[in-house]
Amino acid sequence: MTRRAILGVDLGGTHVRAGRVEGQAIRAHAARAISSRAAAQVVIDEICATIDEVFLQGETSGIGIGVPSIVDTEAGIVYSVENIPSWKEVHLKELLEARYVVPVRVNNDANCFALGELHFGKGRGCRHLVGLVVGTGMGAGVIANGHLYSGANCGAGELGAIPYRDKTIEGYVSGTGLKNVYGSSRTARGAALLRLPARPAAPAHRGQRGASHRHPGRCGALFGRQGLSGAAEKRGARARRRAPRCPASARL
Repeated sequence: MTRRAILGVDLGGTHVRAGRVEGQAIRAHAARAISSRAAAQVVIDEICATIDEVFLQGETSGIGIGVPSIVDTEAGIVYSVENIPSWKEVHLKELLEARYVVPVRVNNDANCFALGELHFGKGRGCRHLVGLVVGTGMGAGVIANGHLYSGANCGAGELGAIPYRDKTIEGYVSGTGLKNVYGSSRTARGAALLRLPARPAAPAHRGQRGASHRHPGRCGALFGRQGLSGAAEKRGARARRRAPRCPASARL
């Protein structure tokens, strides 16, 4: 019997990535930079070119795509992508279904991340979690009572859009915010190098070590989980010691 594949696509502010999953394994993947300041059709063509590299005609049962913006999940329409200005209203589901003739589901990228962690990653066994995605922008996926909580048009986790000082939170806590502070582009790993205030250590119980604050250098930070291993915590501490001190104007 022919094995049916599912394609997962991640659209970010600077890159698009696609993977073909068969069973529980990623069998093929592709990635490329996108022309985020170009016309909407240019970006759509770049997404399709990336999908083409992993798509198997007649063996693919569906495509799921996460986008960094608010989405009408029923109609698959993407609205007002902050880091792709030409994407004001893109009927992405309709476009991809017409091209590939398979069902397409569109959702917010942070929602997709949180669901992935809930079912396949660090969130397995959790009933409640928040997954933070820090890249070109910043957003979150919210899981409550074991189910994704999207809010209206996937807006529940759009924490980066909350006004803060003269910008939004995303203007400080994202790759874009770091570029404004340091003058060069930083990824989510770079965001971990901000001088975050340390959380006071919890009192150590007999036979247990005191708990240090969680390592912030994960692209998706899961709240409500146990702390990372001692080795991971040490790596995080070393990274924080090497980090330049963040100007007071950019601290949250």
